[in-house]
Amino acid sequence: MSAVKLKGTTLKLGVVVASLICVMLFTFSTLGIHDVWPASLLLLFFFEGGAKGEKIKSIFSGATVGLLAALGLFHGVELLAPLLGLQASIYSLVFLAIFFLIVLGDLSHTLFNNYAFCYFTVALIFPEQSTLKWLFALYAGGAFLLVGVTYFIRMIHRTKRLGEESVSVR
Repeated sequence: MSAVKLKGTTLKLGVVVASLICVMLFTFSTLGIHDVWPASLLLLFFFEGGAKGEKIKSIFSGATVGLLAALGLFHGVELLAPLLGLQASIYSLVFLAIFFLIVLGDLSHTLFNNYAFCYFTVALIFPEQSTLKWLFALYAGGAFLLVGVTYFIRMIHRTKRLGEESVSVR
């Protein structure tokens, strides 16, 4: 049985991410916003994409499209339910929304991507859409988390470079 060794960088990153999310939770709760999942998902996708800055635009854009698509689905069901019935309206609009999220990816992968599909899916979990609060959490909370995490990552890389330079000088 081999011993598991935790990396110092991983421990530090864990403290930074947990601290940033707690600060965001506290700050947003004072504003009456308790759903911060859009910002947390954004950070997850950022890390899953290798913490590369070029993915950020697609994550924000896709998330926005997904949240708006979910809101559109809810309003569309309200409009169509008297004509088609509730179930037929839901199934028809879910089909159309998913179809367009996938097919329009060929036209603009920045807007219509897996991030849009994920945010659309998660937003549909909630019986009441809080799209404006979610968009605020996405942009304000997501920016806060990304700035904090990228700053920390840069500091780690800078410290490592400085350490390498001091070793090579000797």
